Amino acid sequence: MDALGRHWTRHAMKRFLRRYNPDDYEPHAFVGIVERIEAKYAQAFRNPFWDDKPFVMVTVKLERRNLSAPSRVRLIYHRGKKLVITAYPPRLDPERRIKVPRLTV
Repeated sequence: MDALGRHWTRHAMKRFLRRYNPDDYEPHAFVGIVERIEAKYAQAFRNPFWDDKPFVMVTVKLERRNLSAPSRVRLIYHRGKKLVITAYPPRLDPERRIKVPRLTV
């Protein structure tokens, strides 16, 4: 979990630990999540469409040890600060609308 400290806020780490068991995932799966997001969407983020949208919901696929654990994790990512702001459960409540653009890594 030390790898999370560099690019994750405390709030994001608390929410992740509350919703997911970190022992279910490979430790190296957390290293480079921000770099993976930036690398995959570097060209898209240069588009003027994204200038007024600093927050993006990203669905990240993680390698897991426990196959019953969800492989996808939903994160809110701040593009300007390059930080993971919060973590959401794998399935969102359909009644709760989150007005953030969504991407998949």
